[in-house]
Amino acid sequence: MTLVKICGLRSERDVELAVEAGADMVGMVLSPGFRRSVSLEEAASMADASGDAVSVGVFVDSPPEAVIRAVFELGLDAVQLHGSEDDEYVSRIRSDARVTVVKSFVVKGPQDVEAARR
Repeated sequence: MTLVKICGLRSERDVELAVEAGADMVGMVLSPGFRRSVSLEEAASMADASGDAVSVGVFVDSPPEAVIRAVFELGLDAVQLHGSEDDEYVSRIRSDARVTVVKSFVVKGPQDVEAARR
């Protein structure tokens, strides 16, 4: 099965267009300081517009409390982590926010592959 995720969306209209085009998942960068970052206020209408698509909050080294708050405030279906979050952090998000968590990894060598398997 192939799933399509469109990420870095910045407006409700972007989300609507992605869903109309057949996106299975729509992603919003919720960590501040990035070119495609959006505020929680902006993300609220975007999450509402996601319809049947999976709404994904993308975070980079955000405090776990901020991630959990965003999940509940926005009704996110999943969280994508792109920072140096460790196993304990990921476990906390999974248990406290009760959402799917996708963790990205930089692979520079065999030790990184082993870390990703955990």
